[in-house]
Amino acid sequence: MESYYDLKRKYDELHAKYERAKNMRSQLLVLIGAFVFMVSGFLHFQNTIIFEVGILVFSIGFSYEYIGTKVGWWSYTGSPLRMVFGRIPLELILAYFFVGGSAAVIALFLIRGAEMASLLIYFVLGIFAALVALAAVFLLKGL
Repeated sequence: MESYYDLKRKYDELHAKYERAKNMRSQLLVLIGAFVFMVSGFLHFQNTIIFEVGILVFSIGFSYEYIGTKVGWWSYTGSPLRMVFGRIPLELILAYFFVGGSAAVIALFLIRGAEMASLLIYFVLGIFAALVALAAVFLLKGL
């Protein structure tokens, strides 16, 4: 018969796997949605400032995360993809880039006075792509 502590340890391991899978689904939604929104905005405007802002936000975010994990202010336990320098989840760094590029797309829409309907279409397209990716994860992983 297993002891209470063995059962508790197994439960904690299963619960941690469940939480990682739940976090992975939400991260996938953000990454795919922001990626589709950023790329569709780039195709609409044909302006490299979108990628430049994405790289700027990526650089600031990466520096902040690297310093924070190196000093010990916080740490990450794992990543469904990979850990950069063994400290920072790769999907977090990608999110900084895609969200920065998406912010540049929104700014270009506001500055150039483009139709808000186009912005809404790109936003809905990004959400739809994220939901399709989530459905694919459910089907492939059997969750």
